[in-house]
Amino acid sequence: FGFQLSPKLSMGVGLSASRHFQRISISNSSRPDTEADSNTTFGLSLGALYAISPRIRLGAWTRIPSSLYEKLSISSSSGNIPVNYEESIEFRNPWILGLGAQFSSQNGDLYFTELDFIGTTGDGFLYSFDSLSSSSNNISPSPKGRWFTVEPHLGYRHPLSGKMRLHLGSYLETPRTSGVSLRAHGTGGLSFEIFQALEIIVGIDMASRYQQIIFTVR
Repeated sequence: FGFQLSPKLSMGVGLSASRHFQRISISNSSRPDTEADSNTTFGLSLGALYAISPRIRLGAWTRIPSSLYEKLSISSSSGNIPVNYEESIEFRNPWILGLGAQFSSQNGDLYFTELDFIGTTGDGFLYSFDSLSSSSNNISPSPKGRWFTVEPHLGYRHPLSGKMRLHLGSYLETPRTSGVSLRAHGTGGLSFEIFQALEIIVGIDMASRYQQIIFTVR
């Protein structure tokens, strides 16, 4: 939801909801079946844009931290002794503060730059089959906390025919845990304006060992 408070200042509020469910079943294997189900969690984002000139705008936004509570169940009927295990895990979405600028050219092209500051979290425990078996030997699984990072973003928007626009961008995914390297992402997509109040965006986010299809209505 967006609000124009003055000719130069606009503010917005975003609401989101998410839930995670996963089931992995491996038949005729010594590995156990795994099932994870979470509650529904809600997120809140706030943002503002200020025009310092007709072609340059400065912006800031923030996401409020939230938690997702998930129940992990592991069971196996292989071998002589059945295994049934349950664990409750809290996954924390960190706070994010984004600061950026936008420049518009005479032909309607838009150029974006942004720095995202991402807060720390402590995401419970990361369980695997190895860590589960080690727990039987009184070896606790390792916590998978996330530390503070800064991510730079660049973006470009070009008007196409009618109410269609082309979006291109890139950002650096900085490591938030040990043993993870820096990763560059490339993004792209098309947006369609409907009734001057609704926009549909279809895009893709790609990096090494990572692909995500994005569909947004705003």
